[in-house]
Amino acid sequence: RKEKENVKAILDSKDVLDSIPSDFDFGYCPVSSASKKSFVISNVTAGVVKFMIRKSEDNPFELSHESGVLAVKGKQEITISYTPKESESITSTIVLSINGEEKPIKLSAVSKYPLITVTETTLDFKELLVGKFETKEISIQNVGLVPATFKIEKEKNEEDDTS
Repeated sequence: RKEKENVKAILDSKDVLDSIPSDFDFGYCPVSSASKKSFVISNVTAGVVKFMIRKSEDNPFELSHESGVLAVKGKQEITISYTPKESESITSTIVLSINGEEKPIKLSAVSKYPLITVTETTLDFKELLVGKFETKEISIQNVGLVPATFKIEKEKNEEDDTS
């Protein structure tokens, strides 16, 4: 009686590269805020996989891992971060190499400043008697293309200092 042999498909590095997207568009990104995209390198071959990611020195995108070794069925998540310092439109390329085979990956982003509008720039309650209250409304709206954060603080003056 003849036993059946398990036949395992042997895949190569090209199969690993083909599973990775060839471009990452970060879209609109707020200036001074980190935007992130991730992908996973999965070793679907029958052997060990060595990977390396190359980028130019002036490439503003940061990588969580630039090289590594993956055992059979091993995985590595790679996170790409972009923290723009000014408003700009940028396109760059990184090159992923797996066991010597290469794949260029295009990275693009448009960084913008948030655009905040405010109905009132100051709220003056004049003088209020102790125990009396007055309510005023202020509307703050982000009309820009990127998220914005803001903070409302009480203005300090000499009269507020009770020490």
